Amino acid sequence: MNPPPDRLSAPVACRAATPPVPTLAPVQRLTLANAWRRQPQQPVPSPCIGVCKMEPATGWCGGCFRTIDEIASWSRLTDADKLALWQHIEARQTPATTGAPA
Repeated sequence: MNPPPDRLSAPVACRAATPPVPTLAPVQRLTLANAWRRQPQQPVPSPCIGVCKMEPATGWCGGCFRTIDEIASWSRLTDADKLALWQHIEARQTPATTGAPA
């Protein structure tokens, strides 16, 4: 059944407000402690949570908060370098980037 013609031509409301602040996927903070719970067998677990979308506003993946270069080099990093990168990942998360309340 087709919708009535007036519903097809109805104008769509559009807000001309300021552009939204880009929000990244996880609302819960991405932490090394949580990653160890997901991957207890890893000496330093990967921050990847399977939400692989690069955010143009930040240059970070919307799931793991890493840059494309950090993602590409992860498997070649030493454990010490991985832990240092985890510190950056945790520091990058703010209410504006995670969508979490302040």
